[in-house]
Amino acid sequence: VLGYLWWAGYLGTSNTFLKNTDNLPVSTQTTPSPIKIEQRQIITIDNKDSISIRNDINKVKNGELEASTIKEIVLGKQVANSSIEAISTEEFFSKLELNTPQNLTRALDSKFVMGVYGSFPREVFLIFTVKSYDNAFAGMLNWESYLDEDMSSIFERNIPQAVNATSSLDIINQKVFTDKIIFNKDTRILSNNTGSTKMLYSFIDPKTLVIVSSETGLREVISRLTTGKITR
Repeated sequence: VLGYLWWAGYLGTSNTFLKNTDNLPVSTQTTPSPIKIEQRQIITIDNKDSISIRNDINKVKNGELEASTIKEIVLGKQVANSSIEAISTEEFFSKLELNTPQNLTRALDSKFVMGVYGSFPREVFLIFTVKSYDNAFAGMLNWESYLDEDMSSIFERNIPQAVNATSSLDIINQKVFTDKIIFNKDTRILSNNTGSTKMLYSFIDPKTLVIVSSETGLREVISRLTTGKITR
């Protein structure tokens, strides 16, 4: 009886049965996530420009979310049978008009995870699977010059205003990335003009790249990634 109850409880927390707050059929709904998540929300991006997609992400980011839980944000497109298919890494870079170097795009797997952690303020993160560490590392160094401009509207930790074409991206106050060891991981941090962290990225291992809005978010992502690997 105890064994059955444990088995039933385990399945009850499986990603297959995650809450999809949009109640849409998703072709990738049962794809295991590399990180433990409690909710999944879908944003359809068909016929939307970069600004609209960013605003939709921020609405989810600042929406209902219990403390200390993670909601995966799936950017999807309509496919056959009215189902939704998650976009690829390359499509993500293209749809958000990011200045990502080609060597970085080629070095990353087509699947990625975007999510928000229910802390205050909210923590946004991206997890990429790395196919070529050397190219990905070089690509991230090249992307540093544009990361603030590309991602600040999403990674901003206070409640953002609607994004528009003239949104202030703090380019003038942009700081260079600096090195820091966090959770025993080499990390590159971008700070604002007051010294607070704007965003950071770290290769958790040669196969995993994480971009996140703060040290708090990075620690949570690393903890959940590690737990997931131990569980599997």
